[in-house]
Amino acid sequence: MKSFFWKKIICMTFCFMFIVHLLAAKDTVYSDHMDSLIIKGNFTIKVTQIEPSSASTVLANTIYTLTIRNDSVYSDLPYFGRSYPTNYVHNNGLDMETSIADYSVKKKNKGIKEVTFTSVTKDDTYKWTLNFKTQGSVEIHVSMRNRQPIRFIGTVQPVM
Repeated sequence: MKSFFWKKIICMTFCFMFIVHLLAAKDTVYSDHMDSLIIKGNFTIKVTQIEPSSASTVLANTIYTLTIRNDSVYSDLPYFGRSYPTNYVHNNGLDMETSIADYSVKKKNKGIKEVTFTSVTKDDTYKWTLNFKTQGSVEIHVSMRNRQPIRFIGTVQPVM
């Protein structure tokens, strides 16, 4: 009876270790794929939360995206916040299709990869900081000359 119990325990332990190994291998493949997308600058981020500087968090009820492809940024992100010049009027959020400059990728602690770049439109200059976490979530921080900074949270996907 005791030997059957120990055989069952050993079998369950090996099954558990095998499943953990498979999950770790899957995460490694996913991480390597995401790393190549980030380094090449070829990805899309779907935004799920919007965090303005001067208001509470807003859950995105519409699909907002930020796409980096071929040294360009394509954004249809909303903007909630204040502008610094009193005569500054820009109602289109962060809508843009423009080239990017100074694209760089840095590894930070805990597996976070930080991407920074700038983009310039006729209305403003944008400083972007994207923090990619290991499970595919992304934090986007946008600083502008004429408006308050804003933060977005979303998930990263390959460009379709």
